[in-house]
This record gives sequence, structure tokens and C-alpha cells, in this order.
Amino acid sequence: MEALLPLVVLVLAFYLVVLRPMQRRQREQAAVAEQLVPGARVITHSGLHAEVVAVSDATVDLALAPGVVTTWAKGAVARTLIDEPADDSADLDEDLGADLGADELAAAPDSDTDRP
Repeated sequence: MEALLPLVVLVLAFYLVVLRPMQRRQREQAAVAEQLVPGARVITHSGLHAEVVAVSDATVDLALAPGVVTTWAKGAVARTLIDEPADDSADLDEDLGADLGADELAAAPDSDTDRP
């Protein structure tokens, strides 16, 4: 009986360290695959950012660019993205201009004409 105790402890440790986290990840992946809807922004496991165009039982069609649609297995989708506000480049230019005074902007060298 004493010889079985270390074996039982090893099996329990294996279950807690390996099997439970794996089952949790599988449940999370299945939930992500079931929540795919057209229009959602997603990231695949390979790092591809795309928009869901259509969803079938086992596959999902992803739009990579306008007119470019590819078919992927649902399991390839790692997660959906939460819409973030768009970054306006005009606001960035205004912020940069506000940091420099008008005199500094006028005195700044023009990168195209001041090259040797």
C-alpha cells in the first residue's frame, strides 16, 4: 500500500498540471468558435487579423482585404477583437504642430531639399 501512494500523487499532479488546463483551453476555444458572427474582427493563431464574412459548421470565411476572402477552420481563430476607436492621423499632426512653435516649424529643414 505504501508503494502506491507516490503513484497516486503523481497521477493527481499530472491531472492538475496538465489535463485540467488543457480541458479549460479546449472549452475556451470552443466558445470562441461558437461566437463567430459575420462582421466580427478576429485574430488567428498564426497572427492574421481579419474580418469574418461567413460562418459554416466547420469553417469560417475571413476577409483579409477588400475582395480577398479566405476559408479557415474555426479552430484557427484564436480570439475576437474588441473594437477600438480609430486613431485620427489629423489629430496626431495637430498635436505635433502644437508642440513646436510656428518659428520652429518654419526653421525646420525640409527633408527633400536639404539633402547633400
